[in-house]
Amino acid sequence: MIYGGLAERLLHQTKEAMPHLPKDQLDWVLFNPEQLKRLYDDMVLSSGAKILFNTTFCTAETDGNGTITGVVVAGKSGLQAFEAKVYIDCTGDGDLAANCGAKYEKGMTEYIVPARIEEKMYKMCQDAGLRAHKVLSARSFSRVDIILNEKMGPVVLEINTIPGFTETSLLPKAAKSAGISFEDLCLKILGSASW
Repeated sequence: MIYGGLAERLLHQTKEAMPHLPKDQLDWVLFNPEQLKRLYDDMVLSSGAKILFNTTFCTAETDGNGTITGVVVAGKSGLQAFEAKVYIDCTGDGDLAANCGAKYEKGMTEYIVPARIEEKMYKMCQDAGLRAHKVLSARSFSRVDIILNEKMGPVVLEINTIPGFTETSLLPKAAKSAGISFEDLCLKILGSASW
């Protein structure tokens, strides 16, 4: 086993809910995303933190030096203000950090699309990502994280939702390299939505 701590704890707790898996199987364990969400929720709650589901960050108050003194969020019960010792930006786009004056420059991260790897390996990665997307019944689009192992080839680490969606985000860059404009990508995503 090449990991420990939180990752090892999650592995064992996830496997407890899947008695059909051998106890000594450690190399590839298919996680149930709904069960994993509940495990994450339990871990966060047991730490004493409070979770505000269905809540959107609106703005933050600072002391003028960038130190956050409070945040305002919108939820089903309207606008609420909170003060805390620690604030964690989980917006997916760095909205909290940007709102508090964190320096950033749009589009400054260098993404290499398509990846600079051999054509055969590139195709293998695409196939592995698409298989992971399908086996987990993901819809529309997802981000599949893959590492290349010298002996095993592409290894899927995880599948996630896309954290942000602007013209400088990863999905539009990947689409552009496949000849799909940002506008056409938006239309494809809207067309794939099901009600």
